[in-house]
Amino acid sequence: LSSLINSLPQWIESGTEQIQNLEKWDKTQKYAIYIEQSITQLSERLTNVLQTLSTQLLSFVLGTINSILNILFVLVLTVFLVLYGEQIWEGILSWIPSPWNFKLRTIIRQTFETYFAGQTILAGILSLAQIFVFVILKVDYALLFGVAIGLTTLIPFASAFTIIGISTLLMFQDFWLGLKVLTLTIIVGQINDNVIAPRLMGGMIGLNPVWIILSLFIGGKVAGILGLLIAVPIASVLKSTIDIIRSQQREKEPVVFLEETVKNSSEESK
Repeated sequence: LSSLINSLPQWIESGTEQIQNLEKWDKTQKYAIYIEQSITQLSERLTNVLQTLSTQLLSFVLGTINSILNILFVLVLTVFLVLYGEQIWEGILSWIPSPWNFKLRTIIRQTFETYFAGQTILAGILSLAQIFVFVILKVDYALLFGVAIGLTTLIPFASAFTIIGISTLLMFQDFWLGLKVLTLTIIVGQINDNVIAPRLMGGMIGLNPVWIILSLFIGGKVAGILGLLIAVPIASVLKSTIDIIRSQQREKEPVVFLEETVKNSSEESK
């Protein structure tokens, strides 16, 4: 990462040279693009936008303070949940009749542990695959970029933004290299997200890939990033609970049928 930061000025200079070469090519081909005029107009518009945004500085500062307070609140809440979370969990489960309190405790713990273990495995698979892509394309900092994409995949769909950022950064060094990286990393990411992930997670937590995608969609709509993180394990807990209820009902049905058969046969014999 330190080496990448030191190389950024050279990459930016390379990107500037590519823009200048494009301008020279434009002049030789006698096209009417005029990049310098476009850049001038863009800078003027950015100046106007900055002047407009300066009037909203107070609201931005207040929003920043509010965000900082929210972060502090979450940190304090996290500390207390670590210290007293077990007591809170016991209190919640005490309201559930036995033996469901024990069953739910087991199902929730196993489901969440399995889900996050599966997410970690997927992150490792994606990191190795992306590192392989970067090495084939002879990209500098292949290990750093591959690990960055793998880590961000722990948040569903977040790796796409990392891929775009890395590809844009590489375009400053070499436009065509950045374009190749963008294409191949998106293909590898889609294979991981839409082929490997549903099958692996479905096998580990017992959910059909279709239900996994639907639960992620609903979780994102309802609770944003937090919903994306916990939607799949919650759906798995619900499915496991429903399966237990259905299995218990099926076990009771043959008994009832057998009792009715015995009664009917006894009445006929009488």
